[in-house]
Amino acid sequence: MPTDTPWFLAIGASGQDGLNDIRAVLTGLPPTLPVIVLVVLHRPWDMVSRLRHILAETSSMPVVEAEPGQKFAVGTVYIGLPEQHLTLVEHSFGILVGDPHRRHRNRTVDLLFDSVARFGGNRMIGVVLSGQLDDGSRGLAAINRAGGACDGGATL
Repeated sequence: MPTDTPWFLAIGASGQDGLNDIRAVLTGLPPTLPVIVLVVLHRPWDMVSRLRHILAETSSMPVVEAEPGQKFAVGTVYIGLPEQHLTLVEHSFGILVGDPHRRHRNRTVDLLFDSVARFGGNRMIGVVLSGQLDDGSRGLAAINRAGGACDGGATL
């Protein structure tokens, strides 16, 4: 693995507790940490999302709504829109999986974690924060099998 391969921190959560937990994690990350942070939060599809603004209030890293085919930059937090699920492809390039019919409904964290397991090399960390269902558990297992570090069910 080349030494310039970035670290990936994939975080998944749901609901208000999950939002609070994500904010707490981002508050604790220094702006110079050499990591690409990928965040999935289950949230309503039928409302305008203010997630980027809310996370940017507490994060020392810039928070960006990912664009299709975007090259991810170290020291940045990426989120997707509720109907476009954030995933990783080919090292540090991202793709948004469109889901207008909600086919991936409660599996969006697994989508992200599975993609990180496939393309994150051995520099990946998966974290599931607050939530009520099992989204993320299969993805954490994939990250673990691929040699990454995992933490599930943590509540800050």
